[in-house]
Amino acid sequence: ALMQKDLALLEQRLGYKFNSLALLERAVTHRSWAHEELPEGSEEDIRRLHNESFEFIGDSVLGLVIAEQLFATLYDWLSGTRRVTPRPVLPR
Repeated sequence: ALMQKDLALLEQRLGYKFNSLALLERAVTHRSWAHEELPEGSEEDIRRLHNESFEFIGDSVLGLVIAEQLFATLYDWLSGTRRVTPRPVLPR
């Protein structure tokens, strides 16, 4: 019940209603907590409780978004169609 209240507060502060509170709970659950909750559980059961696999996916998606933004922003410069004029670091 406490976790449900915390998740509701998180949704309120973010201004976003998540479709699945179970996925949200997993997303905010650290691996160490999952091991404490299921000390005798199988590794597969524990993995279903924590966010480590989401972290891998999130890092990949974030990398894709950053690469796309850099490509869109720097396309002309990368393709050599635009010259970049060096500027002095300090004013003269």
